[in-house]
Amino acid sequence: MTRFSQLMFFHLVIWVSSPSCGSALPGQKNYTLVNIRMTWEDARSYCRQHYTDLAMIEDETEDSAVSSLYPGAHVWIGLYREPWRWSDGSHSNFTNWQSTSPDSYGQNQHCTREQTTYLWNDVPCIDKLPFICHRGSHDPQCQRQLTI
Repeated sequence: MTRFSQLMFFHLVIWVSSPSCGSALPGQKNYTLVNIRMTWEDARSYCRQHYTDLAMIEDETEDSAVSSLYPGAHVWIGLYREPWRWSDGSHSNFTNWQSTSPDSYGQNQHCTREQTTYLWNDVPCIDKLPFICHRGSHDPQCQRQLTI
């Protein structure tokens, strides 16, 4: 093997085995708790810059998995009112609201936090909370192509 071929092989092995992408199978998401307090919009920007987006919980199984990341804390998830949609603009087919929510108390509660009770509550988007990001297999950073 020539030196150039050895270097190309080495770089290909590193690219293929990189843990930052591809760890989620098609249709799956990986979740990360970011324990930095931010507004909902700042949290969404952070997730989009470093992951894929804020958590978009599509069923009870995902909700349980996300809940296990943050025992005893309130966290942002990606649901907001315009009407209620996920931060990527898709409709929400699953919700887990507490019995009194959404209530838009004060007409300014347009973002969603998951409570310590694992139920959802609408709250002002300017509150500063830790948040859950997801990285999915559809992450643009993970869809690199290799041309040899």
